[in-house]
Amino acid sequence: GAGGKAGSFSLDIEALPDFAGFSQRLNDAGFNRSRQFRIRQGDVVLGGLTTVEDFGLTADRGSIDIAGTVDARSAYGGTIRITGGNGVAMRDGAKLLAGATGELGSGRVTLEAAGGRLELRGGQIDVAGNEGGKVRLRARQNAGHDEIEVGALNVAVTGARSAVLEGTSSYEAQDGTVDAIKAEAIADARRFSAAAGAIAGRLGTGLAVMPGIEIHSAGDLALNGDWNLFADLPGARDGTLTLRAGGNLLINGHLSDGFDKADRGGVLRPGASWNLRLVAGGDLDSANVLALKPLAAQAEGKGSVVIGTANTAQPSDSDPAPDNGAGKLVRTGTGDLELRAGRDLTLAHKESAIYTAGRKDTTAWSDFTTANPNASYGVDGGHLDIGVQGSIDAAPAGQRFTEWLNRQGTLNAQRYFGP
Repeated sequence: GAGGKAGSFSLDIEALPDFAGFSQRLNDAGFNRSRQFRIRQGDVVLGGLTTVEDFGLTADRGSIDIAGTVDARSAYGGTIRITGGNGVAMRDGAKLLAGATGELGSGRVTLEAAGGRLELRGGQIDVAGNEGGKVRLRARQNAGHDEIEVGALNVAVTGARSAVLEGTSSYEAQDGTVDAIKAEAIADARRFSAAAGAIAGRLGTGLAVMPGIEIHSAGDLALNGDWNLFADLPGARDGTLTLRAGGNLLINGHLSDGFDKADRGGVLRPGASWNLRLVAGGDLDSANVLALKPLAAQAEGKGSVVIGTANTAQPSDSDPAPDNGAGKLVRTGTGDLELRAGRDLTLAHKESAIYTAGRKDTTAWSDFTTANPNASYGVDGGHLDIGVQGSIDAAPAGQRFTEWLNRQGTLNAQRYFGP
């Protein structure tokens, strides 16, 4: 009804031979807020018209042929995520529309060939909006890390401030730690980045060609040391890092991009940053890296993302405020940050935090006259998308927003800073 949020629909099925017909029935029934499909076997032809703000389609062991239109346009911008375990194709005349219809926002479109190839032989992707949208076309790197599994890239992209062709390389953490595989992953990403110009030339594309890194473990996965993507990959500024655990994902070090240092002493920098995808309790049988095992299928005590270590010290007369824990940062700048937990998300320490900071704004504002000249102010921050099947727990920080959020300037009639 008027003012309602419309309906949401989710389907996990073996096969769906008539996607267009089924989608039309959902259009008629008003399921226009969210539709999420997981097709476990067989190919899918994405035909007809699908009208929904948040659309996800995964074919675990098949290919997806985009022949129709997905209209995800909404006030703040829509989301379209299509993942094919054996490739993704797009035909001439197909449309993926995710732009913002309101004054603010923008859209997100991701096409991912988890296996097989990307064959985009035509069509249109529109993510337009006030802040500019993002398009991510993702396929596997080859074994030499100097090519990508893409046969054609003839799609027209409209309204994107970031349009990236990403070649992903996947690594299994045999010992359950990110740290053991990190150096190899960085070296391979640099090798792929060096070949980006040749790849773009072969495909005749103006899209940025960037590396992606996926590190996974069937059990627990831990990051025990700091990882500063800004320092490690200075020549590849718009990739994606995925940490995917079948058990718990333990962030025991700072994970950062967009700042010159990984810890709290880092200074926000201009330019693009990496996307971060963090998954615990993941269903590693799915082509979609964000897929989770159901809560009932999670092993006892498993499936949680834990950031930092808890303070378990007991106060005493000589030390009334002891702290044997450690707060850790998970942050990026302009990149999107997606987190999925099959059980809980725990910010174990009062100083643990998750955020996107944007890029350093170098604009001079006439009504911003008394600001600290050495301060950094962020713009174009990425989206933060958190989904958990259990609880979100955080140690109390004892901090109010007025203690850290500096505000100065002119409010417009809509009560936000701007013209």
